[in-house]
Amino acid sequence: MDIFSLGGVILDLLQTVVDFWNDKVSLVFELLGQSPVSFKNGGPWAVVANLEPIFVAVGSSLVVLFFVIGFCSESIDVKEEVRFETILRMLMRIGIAEWLVANNVTIMKAFFTSAGNLVGLMIQGTTTKLKIPGEQQTIIKDLGRV
Repeated sequence: MDIFSLGGVILDLLQTVVDFWNDKVSLVFELLGQSPVSFKNGGPWAVVANLEPIFVAVGSSLVVLFFVIGFCSESIDVKEEVRFETILRMLMRIGIAEWLVANNVTIMKAFFTSAGNLVGLMIQGTTTKLKIPGEQQTIIKDLGRV
């Protein structure tokens, strides 16, 4: 009687798990290969693009506030005079910070598109599929047989 020979059932279960794994890995690579603009027909990216001006306004205000705080803390020091290099360094800092705040969406889009293109180049339409080798399949099928 073959009541203890569950090798076929175990093999079917393992094959189901392997197929599930392969499906999810291919889905992950497909999502990583998309640009944020084309993800779900651009719906989430449209929300980001609509909210971006609000964050730019708040971010620019904070950059200016922190610049003024930094300028005041460096210029109040009585022992050291404010030199041209210090003022130039502060102006360069505020210029770079304002540029990063104003162009954050463009930078994010370029970064995610570059990462998606890199993933697309890595997989080139083919992903490694996990499979159970034939000799292991026969060993699993013969489990429980004496």
